[in-house]
Amino acid sequence: MAAVVRVLIEDPDLAHGIAGERRRAAERACLANVVRATRGPWRADRVSSAPPGSFGLLVLKGLLSRRVGRGGRFGAELLGPGDLLRPWDRPGDQAAMSFATDWKVIQPARLAILDRRFAERAAPYPEIADQLIGRTLLRSRQLTETMAIVHHPRVEVRVHALLWSLAERWGTVRRDGIALSLPLTHALLADMVAASRPAVTAALSALTKRRCVLRDRDLWLLRGGPPAELDEVGGTALAGS
Repeated sequence: MAAVVRVLIEDPDLAHGIAGERRRAAERACLANVVRATRGPWRADRVSSAPPGSFGLLVLKGLLSRRVGRGGRFGAELLGPGDLLRPWDRPGDQAAMSFATDWKVIQPARLAILDRRFAERAAPYPEIADQLIGRTLLRSRQLTETMAIVHHPRVEVRVHALLWSLAERWGTVRRDGIALSLPLTHALLADMVAASRPAVTAALSALTKRRCVLRDRDLWLLRGGPPAELDEVGGTALAGS
């Protein structure tokens, strides 16, 4: 039997703007089944497509990567708690170009199935849909910011800026810097910054020598601030536009 969770208890931020007895009623009403994903490649295509009126899969716990590419060139993004996925959505047969998509579970994940039944239960609480839409648009904006980062000609700056971008979401402030606890491999970073793995390894070595980035297994410590070179390139481009 599939596990059932109270989505607003698992993800309280979804209930932002709902208060008092109305919130308690929403917590009782908004139930969803849960699917689990173990570490390693994830066959997202095995997740049944949801009927019209469904929201998608809400990550409750864990960390996943989504990699898209063609001809040996890939881009990637990290997804974690609070992200909404719809792996069954594909461009279709009419797409001018097709791209391969693969998913990987980096940390064991739990995902709530926000199907049509959930949508009907959540309908009296439009604040929930508002939060889900907001998160989807935020994810789109973050992808655009990553695109801006990878335009920098120096891989060292790209990697440094990407780590700071990830720290905005997953980082923790400490006296000695910003701690980022993520199991990021050089291969994953390479896909995220549009570079080769050896180039990323060299970039991390340079950042370590400069004491900008320190690493202890899955713990990254960012010291100082984001790379100033990113601002300089942006300012030059804007001035010449």
